Amino acid sequence: MKKTFLTLIGFLCAMALFAQKEMPEIAKNANKDLSAAQKATIEWVKLYDLSSDQALEALSIQKAKFQNLADIESLKTQNPELYVQKRLSSFEIANTEFKNLLDERQLTIFKQKEIERQSKYETIVSAMKKTGYSEEAIRQKLMETEF
Repeated sequence: MKKTFLTLIGFLCAMALFAQKEMPEIAKNANKDLSAAQKATIEWVKLYDLSSDQALEALSIQKAKFQNLADIESLKTQNPELYVQKRLSSFEIANTEFKNLLDERQLTIFKQKEIERQSKYETIVSAMKKTGYSEEAIRQKLMETEF
């Protein structure tokens, strides 16, 4: 099943390369998001040993997440606090949707990873506050961190 999914991903990448020759600007922008979504989906496939059906759903979730992140990019400079909130929300929405796809064995792994993500967030915020970093510096760090 993994081979089928990875073959599908490879095929999509090949199609994207051919599309760049026809519509360079549009394809370039679309492929950046698609590539990130594909990479993230492949990580999920490996980590959770997803079936091909789960992998296709996961790809859909990742595409939506990266589209959401692209949609809020302008907030990064206009309203950094709102950007961080929406960014974290995008990750949480994707994780919640993904969680609904998983079987019991996969949920065990997911719950462990969820604890690690929460711990990562809390460690960043508390460590930076203890060392006297400003709220702006903490926000900047949260903008750069993958959850």
